[in-house]
Amino acid sequence: MAKPKVLFLLHMPPPLHGAGIVGQAIHDSALVNGAFECRWINISTSSSIKDVQKWSPGKFFSFLKIYRRFKRTVKSFSPDWAYLTPSPSRAGCMKNNLMVRFLNRKDVKVVMHLHNTGYSARPDKSLHELFDGTRVILLSERLYPDIGHVVSREQVSICPNGIDVPLIPRHDRAGAEPHVLFLSNLLRSKGVEDFLDVASALKSRGLRFKCTMVGAESADYSRKSLEAEIASHSLGDIVSYSGMLVGAEKDRVLSESDILLYPSRDDAFPLVILEAMAASLPVVVTNVGGIADEVTDGVTGFVCKAGDVKSLAEAVGRLVEDSALRLSMGKAGHEKYLSVFTAAAFEKRITETLCSIFQSS
Repeated sequence: MAKPKVLFLLHMPPPLHGAGIVGQAIHDSALVNGAFECRWINISTSSSIKDVQKWSPGKFFSFLKIYRRFKRTVKSFSPDWAYLTPSPSRAGCMKNNLMVRFLNRKDVKVVMHLHNTGYSARPDKSLHELFDGTRVILLSERLYPDIGHVVSREQVSICPNGIDVPLIPRHDRAGAEPHVLFLSNLLRSKGVEDFLDVASALKSRGLRFKCTMVGAESADYSRKSLEAEIASHSLGDIVSYSGMLVGAEKDRVLSESDILLYPSRDDAFPLVILEAMAASLPVVVTNVGGIADEVTDGVTGFVCKAGDVKSLAEAVGRLVEDSALRLSMGKAGHEKYLSVFTAAAFEKRITETLCSIFQSS
């Protein structure tokens, strides 16, 4: 039996974000490449986090170049399926619609792999056209309400993410001040302000701790503006910003931290939580998107209401004051990562999910 011919239209780094990291993993997967006859097109038009969801002439011309290559590949390859990682932004929907219309004219079936939220805010005609007749892969059942107004449940398959994380040795931090980590691109939606408010609340209680913020500058926060926010909260003695770290430098920060605080206000299935669990860190997170599928509340960390600084501070405070709880939750998180969220587990899941979709249509 011939392998399905699949044109993969996905995001790959740069910039470094969840969709790009997962896209690269799928591109490099031996299982995916073995199961299907593949062609690959990187549809990213942003070169940095500052450029994401911002229009520019350069991005417009980049997309025109990508679109021309896309049309040539569809005509020469004649795929059975196209795999697409769409964007919920207005510009993203316009670009995705253009490609999907062309695929429909060529009788190419489409599967959408959604890595973002925000579709519920776009109940317009173009969104219905985009998803009409497609199959959809979501990262969590909890994300279905965001797309349920334009996609029937029968169109949807669930495939949680996974990530390849090197074994990070834990430093012996007995007696040291607990270290609270923020690890994300510096976006308002990731809870930067809430992180600083939590640090202020814990400082006012007289707790001894340190915070490190790690992540790429964005249109929301530059180094200068973030450091001004830290100063305005009177946290210069507690909170430091280390910029964007990757590879061994990021691994070092994870190994030297004790708690991940990720107070996101808008997310799908953030990989940073899986990175922290792989590094045996207890996590304090918010109940948005599919995060509650990643974190077992009260076992691998604490899941709080988004924007509830009081609850977030109480959860982080418990962990700051209780080293045994930090260790037990960190161990439980590491075990959950190994059993569910490794790169190998994800590679198997995504391959089986795509096989199931292709065979059922």
